[in-house]
Amino acid sequence: MLEKFVDKLLEEVRSNVSLQEMQSNQLKYFMFQASLYSNAVTALNEKIKNHEFLSLEAEIFFFKNAKPKLLAEQHYAYNRAQIIQDCQHLSKDVSEEYFQREIQKIDAFFYDHKDFCTYLSLGDDHYDKYYFTRLSKRSNQNVDYYLADKDFRTTCEKGHIIGKIRSKKMLLTYLQSLLQKKHLNTSSDGLISINKLNWNGSQTDLVELIYALKTAGCINDTLLNISDALSQVFGSGNIDAYKIWHRIKSRKQNSTRLLSRLLESLIERIDEEKEL
Repeated sequence: MLEKFVDKLLEEVRSNVSLQEMQSNQLKYFMFQASLYSNAVTALNEKIKNHEFLSLEAEIFFFKNAKPKLLAEQHYAYNRAQIIQDCQHLSKDVSEEYFQREIQKIDAFFYDHKDFCTYLSLGDDHYDKYYFTRLSKRSNQNVDYYLADKDFRTTCEKGHIIGKIRSKKMLLTYLQSLLQKKHLNTSSDGLISINKLNWNGSQTDLVELIYALKTAGCINDTLLNISDALSQVFGSGNIDAYKIWHRIKSRKQNSTRLLSRLLESLIERIDEEKEL
């Protein structure tokens, strides 16, 4: 029932937004959109304050899958409006710097929550009863004081993080579109534009390379963006970088197999050419 109510709220917001013409005042338009999503979240919270879930599984499903859909749209709408407000009077160069800083913030968010992202990507559920049940039922509450929902009856520990994960992926796409619209030359633009190369290594090798390039500062972009760009360049298909990175960190011997092989091969070639 609650899942259908969430879908109904989303449909109502999208219907109302479609009736509002954007015209020239984009800020007003997106603030209107953000307020509609905020009202929808408020309506949902009122609905679930005294709701009794039929089972623990139903409660977990709602806070893990249903409510985050609405939270993601609310978070994305407000951030999009904030970007427009902050950049409406900035020059092209200053706007570019602003967009890059925002992308770095997104990268920092995914780094800070990398363990939880891995938990989700692996499909784990052993902590679900702690992460996705009402805080009001918890005797040992790990309260996030930045929660939009302050009422323990309407929120859980990690549901809002799932909402932010979804919204920040959408926000990253939006920021990249703004950079491309302004004809900016980002590192990933250059990578995506070249012809595909034949990658003979494994996806694990590629993830090891991605993290090495990022960590060494060779590419100044988000891990997600670097992963998408190199995947397209090498035609390796979509890769779950966070999941594979988790496996790389779990190696008991030689955690940098690709880099060790590259170093060994390069030194061998240098030595051979010295002898010529």
